[in-house]
Parts: sequence; structure tokens; C-alpha cells
Amino acid sequence: MTHGEVSRRNFLMGSLGTGVVAGAALFGPSVFLAIGTRELTDYDVGNAGQTEYEEAQCSSAANEDIQNCVKEWKPSMSFIFDAVITAPLYEEMAYRGLASLAVDVLECPERRESPLDVLAHGTTMPTFSAAEIAGGIASTLLFADAHNYTSRGYNMHTIPMAQTLSGAVFWGLARKRGLPASIAAHSTGNFMAVASYLR
Repeated sequence: MTHGEVSRRNFLMGSLGTGVVAGAALFGPSVFLAIGTRELTDYDVGNAGQTEYEEAQCSSAANEDIQNCVKEWKPSMSFIFDAVITAPLYEEMAYRGLASLAVDVLECPERRESPLDVLAHGTTMPTFSAAEIAGGIASTLLFADAHNYTSRGYNMHTIPMAQTLSGAVFWGLARKRGLPASIAAHSTGNFMAVASYLR
């Protein structure tokens, strides 16, 4: 086996495999936290933009039937593609990739790896530096916050609980396993969420 074959195998088994497992493992705790948060706070939880999209799809229903229509809503193939492929790519590049590059530029004298190597494979350090923790908090909050924007403006009545939890995990994956791991986790988590609509 050549070095290139070993690297590809390690990449597929390590980075992508870790991402898929992490994305699948996040689904249960995210649902549990969302239900608990809804019960404790009386706020809606989840993705306000997606909720608005679902309600728009049901806008032809009579007002009293909108809630039933939303409960019975099934995603289209374009929605599934966007949720499982497009959104994870763009969102991970924006929220984890750019923040990761910023951390590496700030920590450049201390780092042995190049910023692009960190994006591709993660850092070799087992712990998080102060800059990584600060970058992770900022990245996580911005990612969660973005899910509260709708065409009517910012939704102050929805708590993006799953997005906050997953954003933190995706940051850790991006820093320690590389951006492909966080993309794989994001895609897997979105796939599981979409699959729950298809039951």
C-alpha cells in the first residue's frame, strides 16, 4: 500500500468516519435537550427559518389546519439536497472554516501546522488553546443565531438548542479532525433530522 493510499484510508476511516458517528450520536441528545428546553421555558425550539419555510408550504391550508399541515409536512427532494449537501458545505466553511483560519492566524507563532493543514486534517494538539475556545464560542453562537433569522426578521421566540449543541461539537471536530469531519457530522445530523420527517 502506497503512502497516498494509506492517507486516503486514514482520511476516510478517521476524519469522515468520526464525523458520521458524531453526527448520528448528536441526534438523540439534541432532541432530548430540545424537548426539555421547550418544557422548561415555554419557548419554541429549533430552526426558526425552517419553521417559517414549513408554514409557507402550508399557507394554502385554512388557518386552523396550518398546525396539522406543518406536522404532516414532507420535505421535497430539493429541500433534502439542500439540508444534507449544500447547507453543511456552506455553513461549515463559513462558521468553522473561517473561524478556524482566524484562530490560526492569531496563533501563528505558536503553531507548527499551516492553517490549511489544520482545515484539512485538524491540529495535532490534544487540548484546546484559549484562542480555540474563544473561536469556538463565537463560531457556535453565530451558527446558532443564524438559524433564528426569517424573512420577517430575527425570531426572539425560538431557542436554537440543537444548533448550539451541534455547533460546539462541529467546532471541536473541525479543529481536531479537520473540516471534512465537521462537514460529515453536519450532513449526517441534517440527514437524520430530515429522515424524521419521512416516517
